This record gives sequence, structure tokens and C-alpha cells, in this order.
Amino acid sequence: MPVLSRLLQRQLRSHFPGGEPPPGTEGLLEAVDEAYRRFETGRALLERSLELSSDELLRANAELRGVLQALPDLFISLDADGGVLSCHPPVGPDAMKTYSPDGMVGRSFVDFVPGAAQARAREALEHIRAGSALEHFDYTISFDGEERHREARLVRLPEGCALCIVRDVTGLRRAEEALRCSEEHYRLLFDANPQPMWVFDRETLAFLAVNQATVDHYGWSHEEFLAMSAVDIRPPEEVHALLELMSRLADAPLRPGVFRHCKKDGTLIDVETMGNPLWFYGRPAVMVLANDITERRRLEEQFRQTQRMEAVGQLAGGVAHDFNNLLTVITGYCELLFHSLADRVPDLRRVQEIHRAAARAASLTRQLLVFSRKQVPEPRVLDLDDVVQGMVPLLSRLLGEHVHLNLQRAPVLGHVKADSGQIEQVVMNLAINARDAMPDGGTITITLADVELDAAPRGVDATLRSGPHVMLAVSDTGCGMDAATRVRIFEPFFTTKEVGKGTGLGLATVYGIVQQSDGAIQVESEPGRGAAFRIYLPRVKPVAVAGEVAAVPANAPSGQETVLIVEDEKVVRALEAEVLAGHGYNVMVAGDAQEALAIEERCGEPIALLITDVVMPGRSGRELAQEFVRRRPGTRVLYVSGYANDAFVGGGLLDAGTWFLQKPFSPEALAQKVRAALDTDRPALAA
Repeated sequence: MPVLSRLLQRQLRSHFPGGEPPPGTEGLLEAVDEAYRRFETGRALLERSLELSSDELLRANAELRGVLQALPDLFISLDADGGVLSCHPPVGPDAMKTYSPDGMVGRSFVDFVPGAAQARAREALEHIRAGSALEHFDYTISFDGEERHREARLVRLPEGCALCIVRDVTGLRRAEEALRCSEEHYRLLFDANPQPMWVFDRETLAFLAVNQATVDHYGWSHEEFLAMSAVDIRPPEEVHALLELMSRLADAPLRPGVFRHCKKDGTLIDVETMGNPLWFYGRPAVMVLANDITERRRLEEQFRQTQRMEAVGQLAGGVAHDFNNLLTVITGYCELLFHSLADRVPDLRRVQEIHRAAARAASLTRQLLVFSRKQVPEPRVLDLDDVVQGMVPLLSRLLGEHVHLNLQRAPVLGHVKADSGQIEQVVMNLAINARDAMPDGGTITITLADVELDAAPRGVDATLRSGPHVMLAVSDTGCGMDAATRVRIFEPFFTTKEVGKGTGLGLATVYGIVQQSDGAIQVESEPGRGAAFRIYLPRVKPVAVAGEVAAVPANAPSGQETVLIVEDEKVVRALEAEVLAGHGYNVMVAGDAQEALAIEERCGEPIALLITDVVMPGRSGRELAQEFVRRRPGTRVLYVSGYANDAFVGGGLLDAGTWFLQKPFSPEALAQKVRAALDTDRPALAA
């Protein structure tokens, strides 16, 4: 039994008489022993518990010190008066700590705050004493020649004490400044971009941001856009394509694509877009750069249409050239037959029918030549008002009583340089088309006005030069045209009229004349809203054109001069030779330029006139004429052609001593032209 237990029992017996406990109290000593044993057990457990708590406390303290040491912050415990009780980490000064902990303990915390921030530090301490749970203030210090930014937070502790946590936020401030600059650059690139840009949510498609160009181009305000989604700027038929695209959207940039968009006013535009997925303020989004290519597509389509028209024109010109050679032979021999069949009326009538059919075919080929710009015009300085005024009586009879003709004239109108006959044909063809578009009657308005063009009007060839122009417009109140028809109206043989009621060459002829006159034509029409054709011709100074056309003699006297005919078509060559030989001329013939020059070398007599086709294999008629006249300067030149190529029409090839005869021609016209070329000192161009 432990010593303490025996001492307790001895002390207890000394209180009993005789030193022994009275009967009935024998268990008292055992109870004392049991209580002691329990006491000993409890004491041992307490000691053990104290030992464990002490170890854990030390371990926790060590962990806390490690944490404080590892943190980039400075922890300063303050008493109720703001004095420094302790400072962690307890090491020397560095970029975070201006003073060592040993130098701070016992002094007022405010003493270690730069002067400019001391007032804010005192105010924060006062708030903590008054019961505030948290206060903070910022200040700046200079350390090692570098400006550092600090953030101090005061946390209230029991009994009025406080904990001050000081953190160096220099890196954070610099990052914030860099972010601010980055956002400014983004805003500059985003808002100042002249092309529309926007950001929309990948899931809801709601607009998150739009730049000013988007607002200006589409018509909605910023606020309206931010209440809309990307679906709202798509026409209904384009929404499915957008949803399908978004369902396949990955994190890679979107390939450029062309879509149809709708402006606030309902205008549909073609837009080429490029997109990049990104995170926008924590939301998956897409940034889109848009480029309106509506005008570019219009110009591309206009260019393709021009190319088609040029190709058709080349074909039409080639067909007309070959056809004119055949018509020259047909009409020529028809007229020769007139003389031999004068006493045979039935046969003469048949020949006349052949001649009429050939004349109608020649009219068609002339229209093809006009369309293909391969007809030689007679441009003169014209007053369009005089031309149109002279046509009013004819137009009134042609249009009929159910169509009202309205002429809007300008008080002062500039002049243009064009072929007056061609301009009349333009007005006539447009007026007839307008009449046919109004079977129940209506109004045709012809407008003449001076205009200044800074650029080509919408729907007009972009090659039209800017500057002063005269506009000739013909508009009607008829049935109008849809877009598909408008694209094709200038194509040869395209017509919307019934079979037998139109050749499809009227507007093709108008197109060719306008192009040949260095002008352009604009068409505006909608179904049920009539049509308006506006022709723009360059304005010129009102001066007379030198070199009027000489009059062709009424008859064709014979001659005895030597004439050299150069023609690659054998039948045409034979016809020309027969006609001129019949009028007394000494005729020599050649099939090409090489043969003609060979004849020139062998011929010892003067050759008064060279008659040459313009377009021939090998050397052209122009090249032959230049060489021939160089060898024989006194020789006159008469060009003959089914069409004149572009160089002949616009290149000023009709030099002194040259004449021109358009196929198909009659034998009398050939004889008259030859005689006029030989007899007239001044050169002239046939009508």
C-alpha cells in the first residue's frame, strides 16, 4: 500500500477510542483506500493529458510560426493603445519590413507609418477602439530607391487589442495598372475599329459588347444591342445556319464565312465574318469581326455581267461580220438582177422579195453591231433637248392615245458628243419598251438634266468617269421587272414579250450605243412599280465639230481609173469587181495584203484607189493601207467591212485620203462611194 494511504489510515485510527474503529465502521478504511486509488488514477491521467497538450501546443505553435514565416505578410500585434507587442516574421528588414521586429516592439505602430498616411492610421486605430471589427488603409514607401505600395488591415482582438496585417501590394498595383492599360488598348482597338465588332455569349447568343461601328452600321443603339441576341440580326432563313454553326463551335478560330444580316430598318446586307472563341468576364463567348461586302458583291456581279455582255458582244460582232458578207452578196446580186429582169415582172417580184428579206436581215445585223460597239458612228456635239424635241411628234403617234408623254426639260442643258441617229434610236427603243410595259395605258416621262458625278451611281458601270454629265432618263408607270429580269435585259435576243412580238435587240442596241458614246446606263425597277432608265453621257463644250460629212452624189458616174480590190471573201470580191468593171474602172483584185503588195510591185501604172476589207487574215486592212500609201502617196483608200474593230472605231484611223463603206452595201452605193472618194479632195465618212 502506498505510504500516503498508510498515513491516512493511521491518522484516522487515532481518532477512534483504543485506536480501533467502532463496530460498523470497518469499511471506512477500505473506502479511503478506494478513494485514494481513484485519485491516483485521475492524477496520472491528468499528468498524461497535460504532457500531451503541451506537446500538441508546442507543435501547433511551431506550425503557426512556420505559416507566419512563409506568408508574404507582416503580422503586428498591438495593445489597446496601438503599441507594438510582437512582430512576425521575427527576422531582419527586407523589402516588406522597414524596421526590424526588435526595433518595433514597445513603440507606437503609427510611428512606423509614413507621414502622409499617419492620419489614416490613427483614424483606423480609433475605429478599432470604438468597436469596429476591421479597418484598412494604404500607404506608399520608398525602399532601395523603389516605390513600394503597402496595404494595412487592422483586425479587432479581445480586450481592445488588435492585429495589424501589412501586405506589399506593389505587384498587385502594377498588375492592375497593366490591366487598365490593356483594357484601354482593347477599348481603343474595339471601339475605334472602323469595322463592326461584337461579342456574344456562346450559350445564350446574347450580345455582351458591341463597338461604335456596329451601332452606326446596323442602326440599333448600344442599349438596344445589349438587350438583343445574335439571332436578332439574322433574317429568319439564316437563323438555322447560325444555330448549326454554334453547335459545332470549337475553341479554334472560326473560318471566314459570308452570311446575310438585317439592319434595324430592315435592309438585308451580305456580311463576311470572322470569329474567335474567348472568355469574356468569366463567360464563354465569341468575338466577331464583320465586313459588309454588299457593295463589293454588287460590283463583282456587275463586272461578271459586263464580262458576259462583252463575250456576247464579241460573238454578235463576229456573226454580224460574216453575215454581212453574205448579205452583201445577196443584196448586190439582187440589184444586178433588177436590170436584167426589167421585162420579166414575175421574176422581178421574186427578186424584190429576196431583197426585202436581205434588207431586214441587214437591219438586224446593224443592231448587233451597235450592241457590240463595232459600228462606226458619226459623233457630233449635240444638244439632247433639240434631239428629243424633234422626236416628240413621232413619239406621240407611236405611243398612242392611251399613253401620256411627259417631257421634263432643264432650263439650261449641256452638250454631249454622240451620233444623233443613235441617240434617236435609244429614245425610240426605250419609249417602245415603256409603252409595251403599259398595255392599259400610263405615263412615260423623259427627263433631261445636267448632273455632277463624284462616283458611278449605284448599278452603273464603275468605270464611268466622274465629272459633269448630261442625264437622259426615260421612266414609265408600267408593270416593272424583278431582279432576275433586270440582270438579263441587255442581253441580245432576251425578251419577255410573246414569240413574234420582239427580237430582244432593242435594249441590247441601247446598251451598245451608250457604251460606244462613253456613257453608262442605270436601271431601277420593281415589280408593279414601273421602270426608270437613266443614261449618263459626258458633257462637252458647245463647239461645232470640224469635218462635216460630204454629200454623196445622187448618181454614180463611171470612171476609167485603176482600182485595186483587196477582199478575203471570194464571193464579195467577185461582186465588187463585177460592179466596178461594169462602171468602166480598170479593176485588179487580191485575196489578202501580201497578194495586194505583190500586185503593187508589178503594176507600172498609177493605182488611184485601194479598196480593202478592214479585217483580214495576216495583215489587216489598216496595216496594208499604211504600207500601200507609203509606197504610192497619191493613192486614195476606201475601207470596207462587215464591222469595224475597236481600234478602227475609236483610234482615229480615218486619216486624210481614207473613206469607209459599211457592209452590206448595194452596187450603187459602192459605185457612188468610189466616185466620191476619187473626186473629193476632202475625206469623208459614210453614214
